Amino acid sequence: MNQLRSSRATILSHPLVASILVTIILACSITPAFAATPTITAFAANNTQIPKYQKLELTFQISKTFAADSLLPYYYYDPTDTPAADPGRTSPYGVDGTSIDAHFVAPSRHELIVPAFYYQDYVRSGSSYETMTPTNSYAWKIRFAPEEIGVYNYYLTIQDKEGTGRYPLTGTLTFTSIASASKGFIKVSSIDPRFLVFSNGQSFIPIASGRQWWACCGTRSLNYETTFASFGQNGINLTRIWDQNDAYGLTVEGHFDAYTYPDDYNPIDRGITIDTLPKGTQMNQRGNYEEDKIIEAGEKNGVYIQLCSHGDPYWLWDASVYTETWNHNPVLFNDPHHLNYWKRNFRYRVARWGYSTAILAWETWNEHGHILAGTDVYNFYQVYGQYQQTVDPYHHLRTTSQGSQSFSPGFWSSSAVDLANYHDYLMSSRYSADLANDEANFVSRFAWCLGTKGTLCTGLGVGDGSTWQGSTKPWVWGEFDVGTTVWNQVNPNAQSGESRLRFLHNSTWAGLFTPLGTSPLDWYWDQEDAATTTARYADRKIVSNFFAPIDYAGGKFTYLMTASDAPTGYIGETIATTNAKTRVYGMRRSDKNAAYLWVQHRDHTWFNAPATPMPITSNVTLNGLDNGMTYNLNVWNTHTGAIIASTTKTPSSGAIILTISNLVDDVAVKIESANGSGGTRGLAFLPLLHK
Repeated sequence: MNQLRSSRATILSHPLVASILVTIILACSITPAFAATPTITAFAANNTQIPKYQKLELTFQISKTFAADSLLPYYYYDPTDTPAADPGRTSPYGVDGTSIDAHFVAPSRHELIVPAFYYQDYVRSGSSYETMTPTNSYAWKIRFAPEEIGVYNYYLTIQDKEGTGRYPLTGTLTFTSIASASKGFIKVSSIDPRFLVFSNGQSFIPIASGRQWWACCGTRSLNYETTFASFGQNGINLTRIWDQNDAYGLTVEGHFDAYTYPDDYNPIDRGITIDTLPKGTQMNQRGNYEEDKIIEAGEKNGVYIQLCSHGDPYWLWDASVYTETWNHNPVLFNDPHHLNYWKRNFRYRVARWGYSTAILAWETWNEHGHILAGTDVYNFYQVYGQYQQTVDPYHHLRTTSQGSQSFSPGFWSSSAVDLANYHDYLMSSRYSADLANDEANFVSRFAWCLGTKGTLCTGLGVGDGSTWQGSTKPWVWGEFDVGTTVWNQVNPNAQSGESRLRFLHNSTWAGLFTPLGTSPLDWYWDQEDAATTTARYADRKIVSNFFAPIDYAGGKFTYLMTASDAPTGYIGETIATTNAKTRVYGMRRSDKNAAYLWVQHRDHTWFNAPATPMPITSNVTLNGLDNGMTYNLNVWNTHTGAIIASTTKTPSSGAIILTISNLVDDVAVKIESANGSGGTRGLAFLPLLHK
């Protein structure tokens, strides 16, 4: 959702318009002349031994300086971008830029090239209120994370229109990568491309929680540190952050914060009519420093971030494709200036944060509509996606997102993205009661639609007519919550307490037991009361504990459901029950070594809260197991984390039958091979008491 929390008018009405405009014109018209090839000086490394997947940081100066607030430190050298080739611009040209790269040769002899970035240092202080004090200390930095153990050799190159320099002049520098406990970067599984794994092959099982901005005001990046500590303690490992949008707190480029830092601003975006702004990149060094701290907190606490640029920087220059009152000259996605802007911005992002294993994915845009092949936006992503692959040596996942009911299988299956994204909300104005009032059914229906190439989408209103090409990709459900009949209003009946806890609980379990394989990120997290937040964190910990040992990406699971939950057009296997109020979602390993079930009372929904459903008893039959195996079966109370029943059984005719007694909410069941191979085999009539 695009919810702006303050007016751009505050920025555009500042009394220093005239003087700032003069400053901009002067700064942008200064093109320093350098008669010599640039050189690197004052070079230092943070260490000579770096644990695998952790940060080597190189700090140095170069033999050229820039005017205050110059854009040139953020322009890489591009000899084709000249005044002659593009006359009439007010911004700097790439021909005046500077490209600095580090060339790392791994022990395997594989070479990786990492760009440098321009950096300003700050002193951060405070506890309940963050204070950021600039030191006026500027430097260039390179950050690099080794992915192999052993000796790395490296050297730096620097290039501008005067020539190319090298550091050191001859030979190479070295550092040694040593063993660490880090699991590495997150990648698409080579075994099952629906899911994600770490570099070490361990499954990444997304236990998500919304945190698109800091909670409020003065705590800023400190708020993320305390929140991520809580996330880590409770097994929450996935979130999404907007880092380039006005009024949502963190902004890494061109932001003037009129409320907290009224004297810390970049002149290019303060008090100037949008149309006169230079078309280029200037990173907000304060915001970048805050993002450093947020990402470091993610690394420390095992939280992985989908970092969203949130479309164009709405406040900075006429780059937005949207026509709005403030934006008189919206650009098109085929505008070369628009593409070059994104390239400069992305190169800086990779240089500053690409080293971090906490970056799950680069999300370019928040909430596109349909993206059809042949359109300008589709073509933009093909070109930009290739650039991302070229510049990011770690190949973090590339993604963007689509808004409610926008689904473009042809786009998602293209080479421009690695990770698919969807947003949607439970809304009675958009969906029938069986969806709007039943969070588990809502998640499951969309999971079967989106996660199976868009073939089971009847009744959901999604799809642009394109078809999926090749295998499916991993999914993140980037925004999800209970709305009203209006897109940007939280439903007060699902804001806190029992109704919200049911909504969050059921959607999380349903998401991980269905083909989408992800738990949706809640949107209205900042409108909960403290007790609800504490309770949902504890609930996430139980989910995390249940799934942590499961080889989620390696199991090549078949997903199953009760017949009444099957989407229109589904012709596959189902799970049988003897009580219509019993809903079951299941997942069974392809080697039959294990199966997992989530058994829910259909009336235990957010809409029916706070009423407790009448208890039910039901037999649940799961087929497709191995008669020759013995299975351990454990039943979990999903609200306490306690194992409430355990047994060892063998199946009959490939089936197990569970008797679930006195069910008023839900339980989860692990059925795993007793021979230690993580397997699943049957159970014959196990009486279970729930609560």
